[in-house]
Amino acid sequence: MVAKDKWLERVHKSSDIRHEFLSSEVRISYMSMEHFFRKHVHKTMAPTHSTLLLLIDEYPNSTQQFLSEVVGLQRSTMARTIDEFEKKGWAKRYKVEGDRRSLAIRLLPKGKKLIDRIAPKLFAIEEHVLKTLGRKRREELKKLLKEYQDCLWDY
Repeated sequence: MVAKDKWLERVHKSSDIRHEFLSSEVRISYMSMEHFFRKHVHKTMAPTHSTLLLLIDEYPNSTQQFLSEVVGLQRSTMARTIDEFEKKGWAKRYKVEGDRRSLAIRLLPKGKKLIDRIAPKLFAIEEHVLKTLGRKRREELKKLLKEYQDCLWDY
């Protein structure tokens, strides 16, 4: 842990060398979040995958298209992710009655057991961030990140 803490400290000190590119800061933020996630939630699962499992649990029978829009994954990435979930026995695709083209996603018992174990940790991460930043700054950060996403998407 000390090595990572020192690494992040050196990264922060090098901000001006990176020309203070926001893209670098966003990537480093994601790396920090992944480190925190792997340490406190799940050692091998990607943070986005845990959010996806949580949403499948909360919104059973959702389509891949709906889930890809909610989580922000491209449909091809979503398809590969659901393939991975099926191989691990976490979720399964089912035909949607009355719609031959859509597939609904449901958790399997193994996926439900996993999400029941990690969901409290996911919410604890958000509580930690809220406690550290405060509600107002957290909301400001969310707003700025959305504006940043829009700015890049529209360029």
